Amino acid sequence: MPLRRVIGAACAALLGLALLGATPANKPLRRLVFRFTYGDTNDMTMHSSGIGDSGDAKGAPSTGSGGSGIGDFVARVADRGTIDVTVNAVQPDGGLVVSVAEKARNTRTALPATCIVYSNTTVLCDRTKKVNLEEMELLAYLGQNFVNPVQIDAKGHWGFKVTGAHNAMDAGYTIDGHNGSKFLIDMTRTYSQSGLDAYTSNTVGHFTYDAARTVPTSIVESVVTRRQGSFGKNVTDRTEVSYKLVDDSMAPTQP
Repeated sequence: MPLRRVIGAACAALLGLALLGATPANKPLRRLVFRFTYGDTNDMTMHSSGIGDSGDAKGAPSTGSGGSGIGDFVARVADRGTIDVTVNAVQPDGGLVVSVAEKARNTRTALPATCIVYSNTTVLCDRTKKVNLEEMELLAYLGQNFVNPVQIDAKGHWGFKVTGAHNAMDAGYTIDGHNGSKFLIDMTRTYSQSGLDAYTSNTVGHFTYDAARTVPTSIVESVVTRRQGSFGKNVTDRTEVSYKLVDDSMAPTQP
């Protein structure tokens, strides 16, 4: 069966199910729980020539490390836990109004925050609340029609591009195969932001997407972010994150 027909049939079946079982507006429409792992390495390099230990007034050679002109500092963070996403409403423009919260073993715990999620991976969250990178990354794939047969070409590829005054994003997704309603998808994404908080970010990953549920069931991503600051300071973040769907109120799964 052609790829688009398989995806279209699965999405149509789920839409019919959702309409038949419509939930009152005062109750959550759906609840998803993902188990996640998170690892981050932060590498900061500072060019410090002319600063610090440079020998004594009589010209004696430096005995410290500051004389190299470069300082390198590495910090590592690892955590794991669950991310809970509750879908509360659907906006007229198709955006999903969700509440996202994270419960982690170490430092990544975050209280519930309200976000709006769109099919083109755009995520808008309450700026007064803490929303971690791993929460944002997950939400990007939960929008309605994220895998849309109308957008997929003959090679199983589709993508999104966004260009603003100070930022640009280019993301591509390719379906490598499928088993029933489950699709294996490879992804790449580049993001750049200019201005005071300028940085570039490159993401590669792969995930399994269940078209019958319209959500991913597993995701693995690697994100490399580079920032160039003042005084010769360069920062590189390398983040590895994985997710596994362990509970779905519409179609419960086994942990």
